[in-house]
Amino acid sequence: MDMMCAEELWQAWQYHRQLPDIHERVLGEAFRCIRRGQVATEAALVAHTGLAPEVVCSTLAALQADGRLVQEADAGGIVGAFGLSLRPTPHALALDGRHLFTWCALDAAGIPAGLAVDATVQSQCLTCHQGLTIVYNTGTVTHAVPSALRLWGATPAMGQSVVGDT
Repeated sequence: MDMMCAEELWQAWQYHRQLPDIHERVLGEAFRCIRRGQVATEAALVAHTGLAPEVVCSTLAALQADGRLVQEADAGGIVGAFGLSLRPTPHALALDGRHLFTWCALDAAGIPAGLAVDATVQSQCLTCHQGLTIVYNTGTVTHAVPSALRLWGATPAMGQSVVGDT
């Protein structure tokens, strides 16, 4: 497995982080809906963003094509955005009293830290399948089992989504 150096990871993050403002608004609102344990419907996104329905619809299509969200017709809307998911993955996240999931280990570690919230992550090593738990208090790790954790980031193909790999 190839390892990325910190500079390569930073460059990949910067590349994937560049979004038009409208995409940020729609994706951010979808994330907030999912954080509340709700499917992000087009109607809810229109209501909360103040954007026209056709703008929301075209933005969702572009974001899904780019692998930045997961939209399921049978669920009635978006079930995954900004790494947070309503659909089960190997990375469980207890957040705000809700049982949610993340697309990858980096999201599982980063979402509670980035939001500065209390949370618990339950996951496992991709290689040896050893279970792991990380407990956050206002975004700071207060407990981890095992105590010496490492986060491995596979080198992504630029522009390719990791959503389908979890």
